[in-house]
Amino acid sequence: YDRKNSFIRPAVANIDQLIIVVACNNPKPDFGFVDKMLVIAECKDVEAVICFNKTDLEDDEVIEGYASVYRNIGYRVIKTSNITQGEGLDQIKALLPGKTTAFTGFSGVGKSTLLNNLLGTSYMETGEVSKKIGRGRHTTRHVELMEYEPGSYVVDTPGFSTLDLPDMEPEELKDYFIEFGKYAENCRFADCVHTGTKFCGVYDAVQEGHIDSVRYDNYKAFYQMLKDKKEW
Repeated sequence: YDRKNSFIRPAVANIDQLIIVVACNNPKPDFGFVDKMLVIAECKDVEAVICFNKTDLEDDEVIEGYASVYRNIGYRVIKTSNITQGEGLDQIKALLPGKTTAFTGFSGVGKSTLLNNLLGTSYMETGEVSKKIGRGRHTTRHVELMEYEPGSYVVDTPGFSTLDLPDMEPEELKDYFIEFGKYAENCRFADCVHTGTKFCGVYDAVQEGHIDSVRYDNYKAFYQMLKDKKEW
């Protein structure tokens, strides 16, 4: 059958939304991963939700700092804990009816435990974070489609150690950092790729605090990756 969307990593198709699970601590959040997944979601025109899990392991002020970056862009952000009586679980449940929702994230972020709490079962195997490498062990080894309620499905996907960017031209990348749009109008040159410091409205917005500097640094790193790949 025709697919309305498909992904290589995670290997899923025909999803309505993607919930990106990132731990607030143990392991520390990897915003490069989050931003790559957001690029993938934007490429596929799939709604992305960012779930900051393990809130019991970090200070509220720090977590709010993480969350506000993405909330200010326009993404839905949910804070959850598998320890503190299911914090945020009802917010996730409210997103699921009538949709197919994929959960993705690095190993060890608590994704499988979160799904067990959502499903009210111990369906998914869970593991601990390695003290040596600060990463979780791959308890999810394949994509698993589960019925949440009639007409609603959740998809668990294997954890990642690395994640590649989608195959695209380097010049396309800026379109998937959605907060760049209104500031790009201030660039002197129409073909500006926002990696320089002169005559660039996006760069100016970073300096003025309107665009998060970590997001911008990730953008530049991703752009260089795509450029190197094309030249190679």
